[in-house]
Amino acid sequence: MTRITVFALGFLLIVSPTLALDEAQPSFHIRNIHHILLTVKNLDASTHFYQDVLGLTLDKRFKTFAILHAGSIGVFLSTVPWAFDKQEAQKGAGIFPHFEVDNMDALVAALKKNNITILQEPKSYSWGKECFARDPDGYQWSFVELPPEQR
Repeated sequence: MTRITVFALGFLLIVSPTLALDEAQPSFHIRNIHHILLTVKNLDASTHFYQDVLGLTLDKRFKTFAILHAGSIGVFLSTVPWAFDKQEAQKGAGIFPHFEVDNMDALVAALKKNNITILQEPKSYSWGKECFARDPDGYQWSFVELPPEQR
């Protein structure tokens, strides 16, 4: 009887964590980030920043909405806020999306030429370089340049 009890307890200890993990798994999977939607004040100024200064591809432009892409990630701009959007909230506070660039010096020159606020000049780290800038609506962006062997 003792062997059966010990065996049963051992079996439960081995199987129980596995069962608990299976129950915690969601029935869906996040596949990727499709796009980031930014509420902007001036669609022309924001489109200029993302297309002309940063070099994103403009896919579509409407009266109050623009769809741009940086690789496979969309950056969507809208002048019409969602009803639940906190209008009084500081734009971009607490979130720092990161663009990967291949030439930090050229990026910084373009930002300065277009009078874009640079929050942090480029700094070198063991993993590459990083700088921060603010778009025309106050959204904060990080720009990273990885070493060639990591691109």
